[in-house]
Amino acid sequence: MCKTLSNRVDTPGDPIVVLHYSDFTELPTCVIATAFVRLYDGGSLTMATRTYGTRPLPWPFRLLGWLFSATLVLLIMAATVAAVMAISTSAYYELTRTKSGEMDGMIDKRLPVGSSPERIYAVLDEEGIEHGTVQPFPGDDLELLYAGVKAGTPVIIASVRNEGYSLELVEVQIAFVLDENGMLKDHVVYERHHQPEWLDRNLEALKP
Repeated sequence: MCKTLSNRVDTPGDPIVVLHYSDFTELPTCVIATAFVRLYDGGSLTMATRTYGTRPLPWPFRLLGWLFSATLVLLIMAATVAAVMAISTSAYYELTRTKSGEMDGMIDKRLPVGSSPERIYAVLDEEGIEHGTVQPFPGDDLELLYAGVKAGTPVIIASVRNEGYSLELVEVQIAFVLDENGMLKDHVVYERHHQPEWLDRNLEALKP
């Protein structure tokens, strides 16, 4: 119920405007604003009153509001859970994947300079590392060019794919550089980053 705070009677004088608002005691079921306009004109006192009222929304509209709020909360929770899972899986992948430093240390221990291609193949097979055979370097890999490997140099290329669940996968690339006698002269180890195939497919599907 709405009640009036006070009543005021103005004495004759200069023209004035008085705005009088009722108290809100049962929000939102009762919201009434009453304006009293008292104007003194030629010795007579006049008063104009207007009352504005609003009622609660019908229950179907309130239900729609509740459903919208609940849907918004669920979407925010789902997005938060997805973000946490993505960060967790990426962190786990980074901790468990094979790194270039590990491969470099293994090669230094097991494949010294002067090792034969057959010895290189045997060690890579024992480690479960994919590799090719002796091929001339075509000069299309900037990492090897920066390392001083010239086009036409005999090399054996190996790769550790590091499959897993992450927004970015890291392959460890290994190039065994051979001398003119076909023996190991040097090796180059570096990492190559790329997106997983499932992410590429989803991004491709989103294109117009």
